[in-house]
Amino acid sequence: MLHRLWGLVLVLVLATVGLGAAESHTSRLDPVLQALSSPEFRTAVSPKQLVETIALAWDGVRLPPLHLQEEITPAQLSVLPIGDWEDAQVGVLVLTHNEYAGPLPGFQVQGRHGPVLTGLADVMSLRDLAGHPVVAFVEAARPVAPRLDVSVAEIRADQAWTGPRETTGQGVIVGIVDTGIDLLHPDFRIDRTGDGQPEGTRVLALWDQGQSYDGSAFGYGFNYGRVYTRSQLESALAAANPPSRDDTPGHGGHGTHVAGIAAGGGAAGLSGVAPDAELVIVKTTFSTDRVVDAVEFVFQVASERGLPAVVNLSLGTHSGPHDGTSLFDRGISQLLVDNQQRNIPGRAVVVAAGNEGDKKIHVGAGVHTTTTWDLEARASTVEVELWHDGEASFAVTVSAPGGESVTAQPGQTVGLNTPSGNVYLDNPLGRDPRNNDKEIYLALSNAAQHSQWAITLDPLAQGGRVDAWVTREQAGRFVQGDSTFTISEPATAHRVIAVGAYTTKNTWQSADGPHTQDNYTVGALAPFSSRGPTRDGRPKPDVTAPGAWIAAPLSSPVEGHVSGWLRLPGGDYRMQAGTSMSAPHVAGAAALLLSVEESLDWEDIAEALRESARKDQHTGSVNRWGAGKLDAAAAVELLPDKVLPPPEEKPQLELLQNPVNTEAPMRYHLPEGTHRGRIHVYDLTGRRIFTREVTGQHGDIQWGLHTDWNRMVGNGLYLVVLVTDQGASEIQRLVIHR
Repeated sequence: MLHRLWGLVLVLVLATVGLGAAESHTSRLDPVLQALSSPEFRTAVSPKQLVETIALAWDGVRLPPLHLQEEITPAQLSVLPIGDWEDAQVGVLVLTHNEYAGPLPGFQVQGRHGPVLTGLADVMSLRDLAGHPVVAFVEAARPVAPRLDVSVAEIRADQAWTGPRETTGQGVIVGIVDTGIDLLHPDFRIDRTGDGQPEGTRVLALWDQGQSYDGSAFGYGFNYGRVYTRSQLESALAAANPPSRDDTPGHGGHGTHVAGIAAGGGAAGLSGVAPDAELVIVKTTFSTDRVVDAVEFVFQVASERGLPAVVNLSLGTHSGPHDGTSLFDRGISQLLVDNQQRNIPGRAVVVAAGNEGDKKIHVGAGVHTTTTWDLEARASTVEVELWHDGEASFAVTVSAPGGESVTAQPGQTVGLNTPSGNVYLDNPLGRDPRNNDKEIYLALSNAAQHSQWAITLDPLAQGGRVDAWVTREQAGRFVQGDSTFTISEPATAHRVIAVGAYTTKNTWQSADGPHTQDNYTVGALAPFSSRGPTRDGRPKPDVTAPGAWIAAPLSSPVEGHVSGWLRLPGGDYRMQAGTSMSAPHVAGAAALLLSVEESLDWEDIAEALRESARKDQHTGSVNRWGAGKLDAAAAVELLPDKVLPPPEEKPQLELLQNPVNTEAPMRYHLPEGTHRGRIHVYDLTGRRIFTREVTGQHGDIQWGLHTDWNRMVGNGLYLVVLVTDQGASEIQRLVIHR
């Protein structure tokens, strides 16, 4: 098995290997792959040196195992000789001409997404791959990072559940590409037999990309990871042995939290936006190539079952041109259209806008005279990308804190070693084939903490606008930086719905007692919410949704790693904030829309969400708020009525006894052609407390007056409804009186 090393391919010896000549560039490789493809680099750098200069920023080199070991330790790496790169591979995305389907040199295809291919390239064959006549560009696979009660009512999702169209997301798949899911959490379980025990799972399929390949993903066109069907998951749950958990302490159950917001069933007390949607989960490795594969997997599962699907991506990166032309952006956009570039009905992708609205990771201006920007290093390795119009050209000088400096003229790659750190600077002569612009690439390694580096641009024949990003917000910031242009990829893609965040809660009762976040104002834009526009001038985000602070399911395997002030009493839920939390509110709303009209495409959904968004005293600039605050009920109401022949019959539900005191007998009848049906019980707050799947055209069931989480309900009035893919029954009012 190939071991995946997280790191950035830059080392201090680059300054000494003579990479200054223009002929060292291969114009179809991005700057990182250009360095890795260089024979001078490979003969000067050992894998050990590579590991020692790693920044956790790039899913870079995958080295073969040593002595059949699955894990490669630093000690094992140290015995590898310099230049031993023969079997090393790197994850890439490849843009081809005319959707080429043949073999490519040194490239193992893992996914085909129109003209964009994902897979593994042999390090020794990178130049051969780039030189193939059908290859337009090769982009290194980069890491993406997760974008870390009251909110459901705030967006009026509960009113959509009981409104004229009575939609709870039934008949729609919500795909979650994230850290996984806690399969044991009650909000993702279902009682299929009516015995009060939730033996089933609401997860239709789960692909764990990080597990050893067993062939199960081959049916979907992928040759890595393991796919679990619902029946396999339920068999494992019956044995109390869930096969894949959201158990990475560093991510705090991010995927479980996100899935609960979008489509949690509410068995433990808090419903998600689309509580009756089906779930398809991808536990991803957070590499851009594999995220694209994950989105396609969700759509393939949906196509197999003839269901519409919306995919939630609460993740992002600031590596790339931020204009929709990176292969990451293009690969995802391509999955929403057919070969004739027409929108595919029943598909949408929702993406978190990013959490860098207050981080100063961007700086930009029209550069027509000598201009200097100051970069503060906050990590030992800092990566900066500067993008400018292809007509312009600049000499670029990087000055160290001690006064040492190095200059790269157009067409040069240079390096510099200093006591404060080391510089790798690439200033290409040619244009980037993805967008016809130019990218200047700067990387610092072994940088001193809080050291300040000057980046000076001198216009040559023609100046122009330059936009620069620190690719990881933890790594550094620009002293002159601002919050604009901080929408991360793939929220910059042309066919996705990008979501910003506002605050709906700043105080709560935690496991440690009352807690308040004083720096958040209820109703106002969350300070971290990334701002637009995109680099090509499109206003973003599309809409904002609740993102601070949000209560949603807590993954039990990481509960001990979550601070008490974030955990809610009872242990089922936790608080989190981020556009990671706002995006699944919109994904859930998209599921409600698709449940009403499955033929909607991504553009229809985006338009409905924008046109129905609320404005108030807080909302303002479109590049901060998009169209305004999400209003799920208004979006559903905005859809035109279907022009359909009246059904011959509608679902029927009869209460055989009313009032009741020990159990509630019911009789149901499903219309001909009905594929699925569920009986739901709601309390008067609109919270769904019980669900029972029904089979056969008619039958009787008994409700034991308990919730889905096996708690007895109190006296009072309850609402009961039968929901099917052929419509819903009349709402019945049931009285419990003991």
